Amino acid sequence: MPLRETEMNSLPPREICEMPVLRFAQVGKEIAATSNTTHTINGCPAGPISALAICDGGGTPQSFYLFSCDGDWNVITDTHHLSIDEALSQASFEYKNIQSAWQQPKHD
Repeated sequence: MPLRETEMNSLPPREICEMPVLRFAQVGKEIAATSNTTHTINGCPAGPISALAICDGGGTPQSFYLFSCDGDWNVITDTHHLSIDEALSQASFEYKNIQSAWQQPKHD
């Protein structure tokens, strides 16, 4: 059975946009957009996403990015946050049931 457009079949890379991945969540059928926000690219709504990733943006003060990704972990949209908790809260604002989907990457 082929994967739906919003399902993933791989784990994230160590880095996205040269930033270490700290948390990730695959967006499946049990996770739905809340319609609380609309991401756009050049004024057009962004397409469906397959996963979210929170990455360490480094710097002082510390910064974190919440990335919306396609099935190959390419970034579709992003939001910037000052803490992981802020990024997790934004994800919960945007997606129902995302809280239980978060994972920490296990790299060799």
